[in-house]
Amino acid sequence: MLSSFVLLTGQIAISWFAVDSFEEILEPQLKQKANVVGYAVSAQIQYAVDDLMIPPDQLVGMDSFFDNLLQSNQDIEYLAFRDSSGSVLFLTGIEGEQTYRNILSRLAEAQEGDENFQVEIDGLLDGSFPVFVGGRITHYLHVGVSSEHVRSQLTEILYEVIAVIAISWLVTLEFLRFFIGTRVFRPMDNIRRALSEGSAGIFANQLVSRTRDEVGQLISNFNRMLLHLQSRYSDFHFEVQELKNAQIDDNISKKIADVKVDVDKQYRFTQGIQLRTRHASQIRVPLFLFVFAEEMSRSFLPLFVSQHAAHDLAIPFEYLVGLPITLFMLAAMIATPFGGTLVDRLGTRRVFLIGIFAATLGFIGNFLTQSYFDLVLWRVLTGIGYGLVFIASEGWVTQNAAKSTRAASTGIFVHAVYVGFICGPPLGGIIADRIGYEGTFLISAVLAIISGYMVYQVLDRGRTEGLTASARPVLSAGNWFQLLTDVRFAGVVLLSSIPGKIMLAGFIAYLVPLFLNDLGHSESSIGRIMMLYGLSAIALIRFVARLADRSGGYGFLVALGTAIAGLGCLVSIFADAVGGPTNALIIAVLALGVGHALTLTSQNSIIQQVAVQYQNTIGVASVIGAYRLVERIGMVIGPIIAAVLISVFGYQYAIAAFGFLLLGLILLFVFVIVIPDWRNRSRGAATVNV
Repeated sequence: MLSSFVLLTGQIAISWFAVDSFEEILEPQLKQKANVVGYAVSAQIQYAVDDLMIPPDQLVGMDSFFDNLLQSNQDIEYLAFRDSSGSVLFLTGIEGEQTYRNILSRLAEAQEGDENFQVEIDGLLDGSFPVFVGGRITHYLHVGVSSEHVRSQLTEILYEVIAVIAISWLVTLEFLRFFIGTRVFRPMDNIRRALSEGSAGIFANQLVSRTRDEVGQLISNFNRMLLHLQSRYSDFHFEVQELKNAQIDDNISKKIADVKVDVDKQYRFTQGIQLRTRHASQIRVPLFLFVFAEEMSRSFLPLFVSQHAAHDLAIPFEYLVGLPITLFMLAAMIATPFGGTLVDRLGTRRVFLIGIFAATLGFIGNFLTQSYFDLVLWRVLTGIGYGLVFIASEGWVTQNAAKSTRAASTGIFVHAVYVGFICGPPLGGIIADRIGYEGTFLISAVLAIISGYMVYQVLDRGRTEGLTASARPVLSAGNWFQLLTDVRFAGVVLLSSIPGKIMLAGFIAYLVPLFLNDLGHSESSIGRIMMLYGLSAIALIRFVARLADRSGGYGFLVALGTAIAGLGCLVSIFADAVGGPTNALIIAVLALGVGHALTLTSQNSIIQQVAVQYQNTIGVASVIGAYRLVERIGMVIGPIIAAVLISVFGYQYAIAAFGFLLLGLILLFVFVIVIPDWRNRSRGAATVNV
């Protein structure tokens, strides 16, 4: 905790000085750029009116010329051309009648020799550049720059700095937890276990460590001590045997043999095992890096697809943009059950590496994409890798989690996924702003390779007996009928889990990037807004989990979370009341994060309760595996539903349509799940009181 606080304080201090330096540098650079534009344009005008002898008031195309300059230099607010008497011949870039009149009035009052960018007009700094005709000044070009642009640039930089601080802090904490747990806590747990066994007379086990740091040296010395004890016991065993064989009296030989048997009963020096640092949290950082690599493209993927999608095909353009996302989710969904079988046959380590290989090829393919169909193919391959990595990670957690820490170990898996979801979109957006979409995919490939290398180095080659939750034998048609006709299972899946995944894939991953791009936001800004979903979810999920376990009101929390998400989406109808569509969208994203924090743990708890009822018929793990498989349908159909809503209603009202959908489904959920649960708990309480 202290190390994270020190790290965060240092990052904030460095960022403060950096932003302050940007503020000192940015405005002079803006003025310098405007000077360059002013001198270049005034020179072109002077060439036309002086060398070519075109009368200034008869210059053709000046308005379009000025318009093109303003479009390519967005930090310049206006361009004006006037004569020495103050009459303005051409003026472009001014909006608003009052501002227009003020500009004209001040330009008419401007005197020859005014220093560039010292005259301020309605918050705009005006620069004056003389135009010579026949050796004397006859006209002036005026270039207006806004200090508001400087402030907006500084605000953008500040937001990026805050995002980078949050990302670097979360990434550093993940690596600290991983390395401290792997290099310190887990080895020390094995030493503690060996010492505890030694107090019980067991000296047969050996500790395994591949590190050469202080903990590794401690383990090495501890192993030498155990080997020394085992060697001394072997010597003792040999000497006792020699002493026994040397006796003539059978009674003495029997007493010596009895002593040896008593020693063997009290102490054990042979038939030991190797105590390895194999534990569920070893998968944490590799999984986080992989999710991070995939999520880097989340903020711009629909925009990247739209660059390659053709407008002249029979399929609507919105569907073409959503198709790669849908097929990615479908490939991941199909790969899950096959991946579970591979985990049991090959082990989690090999399946993880196979998934990394497939995903890396997909990232590199997207880097080299030349057509829409290439893009779709590589996204499908990435989806296969995504599904294999997820099932391998979940299998590792299931195989290596102790029964007493099963929930906490599952939390490691969920936490790694959410941290990757938080960090990926904003950083991917910032990088895409600088080097483009294709270069960002190449960085994702590098991160995926690093993730695979960590798995290769950290995870051992062995396999643990037992099937993973998603790798149980395939359910029969009768099993599926039992589950889908179970009111609680079907209610959670159809009315809450699938809609939640639809919102994640259709709203967050598809609609949000497209809508923000349509509103004029940059890729880095899109990534930061998407980041709010993960931050709001991860900030509440632990608190909500404890609250749910204490209260037992799982159904109520699911209903409350979905209602919050639905109401947040309805804010888009009243976008003007909250400051515009961007603010309305931010509210919807935050509401969805809060809603998912309330629903995720409670959904899992209800499904676990259902699974216990089928533990002797279908099996707990099979029920949970079936639930994981079915809920992914929402990830597949989410982009399709979003594309339909956008094509029918447009972005703003498509968000509201999502809200009405959630509220309608959760109303059914209340009648199907919440009210019956409340009645059952009331009856149970009444029975206890009686």
